[in-house]
Parts: sequence; C-alpha cells; structure tokens
Amino acid sequence: MGAGLIMASTIQAFIPPRLDTQLIHQKIDSLIQEKDIIQFKSDFFTSLIYLNDSIGYYNPEGTLHLFELNFNRNPVSVKKLSISKYHGHNFRRCLFIYDSEIYSAGGEGLFNTFSGILKFDRTLNEWLLLRLSGFPKMSSKINAAWLNGDSLNVILTIPSNNSESYLYGKIDLKTRTYLNIRKLENLNRADVERIGGYVVHESQHFLILQIRLETKCRYILFNKETREEISTTFFKEVPCIDGKSAVYAKNDFIYYRDSNGNLDSVQLSENIIYQKKGLIQNEESSDTKINYWMLSIVLFTILVIALFKSLKTKLLTSLAKYSFPNTSSEHDELISELEQLLLASRGATLVGASMDEILKISQYASDTIRAKRSAYIKAINKRGVLRIIRVRSEKDKRYFEYKIE
Repeated sequence: MGAGLIMASTIQAFIPPRLDTQLIHQKIDSLIQEKDIIQFKSDFFTSLIYLNDSIGYYNPEGTLHLFELNFNRNPVSVKKLSISKYHGHNFRRCLFIYDSEIYSAGGEGLFNTFSGILKFDRTLNEWLLLRLSGFPKMSSKINAAWLNGDSLNVILTIPSNNSESYLYGKIDLKTRTYLNIRKLENLNRADVERIGGYVVHESQHFLILQIRLETKCRYILFNKETREEISTTFFKEVPCIDGKSAVYAKNDFIYYRDSNGNLDSVQLSENIIYQKKGLIQNEESSDTKINYWMLSIVLFTILVIALFKSLKTKLLTSLAKYSFPNTSSEHDELISELEQLLLASRGATLVGASMDEILKISQYASDTIRAKRSAYIKAINKRGVLRIIRVRSEKDKRYFEYKIE
C-alpha cells in the first residue's frame, strides 16, 4: 500500500510534501551495504507511507528495511529504524499505518507467498508476526489489502486441488479477529493484484493506484467503501510523479501538483469518470442467518429455468470465449489498432498487467486473459510490424515480461 496519513484510526486529508528524491536516495544508500537490492527509481512512491505531513516511512519493496523520513528538517533527514538485513520475500506487500503503528500485509518472492501480517516493533526494531484470531489457516496469500476505518479488508488465496479460490474478509485491528465475508466467484486476479503494491496515495475514502508503462503512468482511483476502480479524464494525461510533483485526494476532490508547484484540481463527479469497475459485489457475511428453505426453492427455480438454455449458452460461450472478431477485415482492424497502441512502448519491456491493459483484456478472467494474450501476440508477430518476445522477469523468475521490438 502506498502513501497515506493516519491519525489514530482515521486517515486525515493532507498535502504530500515536495520531495528531493535524489537526496533521499543518496542518504539511504549511505545507511546500507547492499545497495543493489533497492529498486528506488521504480518502487519509491509505492513503498512510501505517511504518518503525517512531516513524517514518512519508506520500506523498499522486497526487503525488511525501514527508514524514517523527517520532512520538517532542511534538508530532509533519513533514519534507519530496522536492524534486519533480510530481503527477497515481500514483493507486492501492502503497507499501511494504523494507530501510528506500521504494518505490512502479505507479499511474495523466493518462489513462495506470505499470508500473514507483520507489525514493526519500535522497541526491538524488527518486524514481528501479528497473531490473529479466526484467520484461515489454509490461506496461502494475501492478494490485496486496504484499510477502511478500524478494519483491514483482505482478499485471500485458498489452494483447492489443482486450482485456487478466493475469500473476501475483514480483520478488526482493534480485536485482531478475522471475519469471513464471502467466497469470491469469477475473480479477475489482475484487477485485485493492482491493490497490492501499486498505491501512491491514500485518503480516508480513496486509494490512488499508479500503473507504470515504462516512461508513462496511468492513475486509477479505488473507492475503499464501494470497492470500485474509477478512471478519470483528469488523470489521463498526468505524467509519472517525481516527488516534487504529486497526485492526491481530499474529500471528493482529486489533485495534481506539477514539478514547478502548479496545482490543478477537480471535484470527482460523473462528468470526469469514463470507466468504473466493481471489484467485489454484494457484501454479506457468510455467518449471516438465512432461510435455507427459501434459498433452496429460489435456487431450484433458477436451475429449472436455466436448464432449457444451458446447452445453448455454454456452446455460445465456448465459441465466443477466445475468438477474434467475426470477419477477416474486423480481425485485421483490431490487430492494427493494438499495434498502434504498442508502438508507443517499442523498445520497452512490459509486465503482464501493463501488456493486458494495452491489449484491452484486463477485465477478463485469468484463463481468458492468457488465451487472448497468446492469440493477439501470435497475430501481431505474424504480421511483422512489431515483434513481441516473452522473457522471464529479472525480479521474480516465476513471472514473464514482454519485450516490444
């Protein structure tokens, strides 16, 4: 999780300070020996959280290092709080502050995943595992986590035979107890994983997610209460932030400050929203009492009605699932459009989520995404205008990236 301001259990609105990232980087390098393990340029803003407008904490992705930044000092002071040198496991973890304490939820790396929550102990200067009551022992990963009041919302991976299922639940941070809300069906994993590791600002109601496309960035709002991703025309042309520049939200306004200090803002309304995408629908606790007889009758009725259409629906779905447009001209037009979008990234190497955004397939289920991505890449390579090469990620060998030539 990225930048946020937490006073007690409430996240207060604030303006991000202007940062000299080059100076901060130099000071951090002087405090550690293994400098090459920190991906400062690409991960700094998604690894920075704020206690208030004067104090921030930087936990480099993939490490247990923790640095305190004091913006009231001129120049900014940097202090290393952690004594651990361990690194390699907690990529894509979700950082947050609750009641002035620093937490890290989930993470992955070293061919493994982590499904727990760490709390930084200021006495020991170490990260300690937080003990939770009722937390599913079979959970293998925290895919996403976001703070809303006194509750940490989490989406968990549950291994099931040769597949995976997902649970949506809440952790009461006051009582440290887990409440399961419900099992998630038809989860778009790419959408969910954007919540973990891509946050650059947090307000009481919103997260601002930054999706990097090499030298370009895309910004998406995530409404923590409605659990919707919101794309706005206001952020459409905003470049990647550099510390002096910033994006942030206060109440129902969103802001962009450029590197020269010029400020632009707009009230969030339907007029500037061009896309909304619900992440989780119909929140209801699995412990809620229901009338099972009535539910059985409703389900039986639905099944009877669906029976007459099921074979036809399955056949049409199967035929349409991985298909290109119906005609050759429509197919060529689609591939040509994708080639034009990819030309902007020529010479770059894109992560899977960025490639899926460009190919306009990120809204599908994971199996469909893989099939469509493979088909589109084969068609583009066959035409010869561009060449897309799949390569192993240097950061995590389990994942592939795509080189555009």
